[in-house]
Amino acid sequence: MVITIASGKGGSAKTKTTANLARALFDIGAPPSAMIDADYGISLTRLYGYSPTSSIITALIEGTISFEDALHETNDEIPLIPGSPQVAKVPGTREELKRWTDRLREVGTDKLILIDTSDDITSAPVAAAILAADLLVIPLQFEDGDYERTYPEIEGILTHFGHKPEEVWVGSMVEGRTAYEKAVAQRLADEGREISIRIPRAVAVREAGRHERSAVGAFPKAKVSEVYRDLATVILARLRRLGYMGGKAAPVGRPTRDVTLGESVRI
Repeated sequence: MVITIASGKGGSAKTKTTANLARALFDIGAPPSAMIDADYGISLTRLYGYSPTSSIITALIEGTISFEDALHETNDEIPLIPGSPQVAKVPGTREELKRWTDRLREVGTDKLILIDTSDDITSAPVAAAILAADLLVIPLQFEDGDYERTYPEIEGILTHFGHKPEEVWVGSMVEGRTAYEKAVAQRLADEGREISIRIPRAVAVREAGRHERSAVGAFPKAKVSEVYRDLATVILARLRRLGYMGGKAAPVGRPTRDVTLGESVRI
């Protein structure tokens, strides 16, 4: 199963959502096989202290490295396939989009994978992650204009290719109820959607980064961690409906295992 965290709005907490959801799924007994960083900004890769010297995700797509050898250990106990700024150079052709989509779907055939993306929705890696998704997690901040930047391009890709993944909308960095939030909630309801969980803005999320961990992993008793575990429960229920029966984490290859790719080193 592939879970893709996507939004057309930069700074919507996609990376934080990816890391915390992955660890929360681990906590409730549904550990992901890996997190994949498909963001050219490599926020997830840097969160876990890696500075890759080669595009491991591209090598995985091209088949020059195995899934197991692409995995890197993290302090959250969920393996990471690091990203690279080089994914921004992937050609935006239909052929390349198909290759990325097919490979990501293949990887997710017998594994639970979470993919972090950038806000460059129409780039081949991000569009492929959306089209490979069995379930889309869409973080949304309740600030003026955010909804208009969050979903239109995603919807355009889904409509164009006739793909209909499950969707879970998440309120991101929420600071109380606002008139704009109420208006967005009503607009979503009119479209047959809803905000499943509201994640509060929390110091624990920021502090966890200093430990190269998610807030759920670093501060399991924090209120925000409890909310992320609630989100994980919602996600797991959706996955069960899709036929997911669980699984365990894959063995992790050493970061320097494939010397032809160069090393990935800790910052």
